[in-house]
Amino acid sequence: GARRDAVGRSHPTIGVLEHPFETGVFTGPDFQAVYQTDGHGFRNPSPWPPEADLMVVGDGVAFGYGVEDAQAWPALLAQWLAPQRVLNLGLVDAGLQQYLRVYETFESALHPRMVLVGLSLANAFEDADLFDRWWQTDGRENYRAWKAFEQLSLHHPLATVHTLVSRYSSLFRFVWPQRARVTHVRC
Repeated sequence: GARRDAVGRSHPTIGVLEHPFETGVFTGPDFQAVYQTDGHGFRNPSPWPPEADLMVVGDGVAFGYGVEDAQAWPALLAQWLAPQRVLNLGLVDAGLQQYLRVYETFESALHPRMVLVGLSLANAFEDADLFDRWWQTDGRENYRAWKAFEQLSLHHPLATVHTLVSRYSSLFRFVWPQRARVTHVRC
């Protein structure tokens, strides 16, 4: 299901971050997981340490989409590497350029000794293309909101309907499970 504030908060160069100090719930056909964000909108305990030994950047897999806070792989890595300081700067629904922009935004404050990129190839290149198109727009609206409606253009109107219905309709997910690959929609 959709999260309450699924569009997050706008960021001028990263595009979007989760709301700071948010408690949310990820829900899907076979899972439900509570998550908490820190003062920056990432999934870490607060406050941040003055420096990080390891900075993790990436997409929803790095953020820990679908699992509880302690089950996200950066949290497990932090447990394993303690007392080293590991910060999870993963973003839900992010592309490659956003990983770099997260690094550029927070590197000077954290001075990480190492950066680990959690790359999910499932849609990394599609997300990169979408982010490039968002970056080329004149406005700097919330990237996630822009992305949800970007395909309303004349080029892909049916894909947009499928995307919006599949993301926000429980009935659609029941009839068409997440694992099923939908190649076309008839109207």
